[in-house]
Amino acid sequence: MIYSKDEKEREGHLRKILELLKKEDLDKVISYVSRQLKIHEKNYTTHDLELGAVVFALKIWRHYLYGTKCRVFTDHKSLQHILVQKELNMRQHRWLELLSDYDCDIRYHSRKENVVADTLRGKNENRH
Repeated sequence: MIYSKDEKEREGHLRKILELLKKEDLDKVISYVSRQLKIHEKNYTTHDLELGAVVFALKIWRHYLYGTKCRVFTDHKSLQHILVQKELNMRQHRWLELLSDYDCDIRYHSRKENVVADTLRGKNENRH
């Protein structure tokens, strides 16, 4: 059990635990999820595809995420500003309504820093 007085202290404790787990080779991925685009989704903009992926993940893992604070990392910079964007299409409005049910924030994580995800993405793309 970990007790932390505030968010910063909690993040520090979690960081230490994750570093220890990694050092001892005890960190494991618990789940992967992927799917092919539906026919109509092939016409979506990159922005909408990225936002759709976030919504898909929230729906798939809702039983873990609902009622907890979560952080979404994306390599698509404009998504971190989606919650304050003024002009949205109907699909984006609908997805933002779903996002508002969760206590999550979206953060940019550059592609260069996200080597593991790119490696996994490449493996999946080479299968087809």
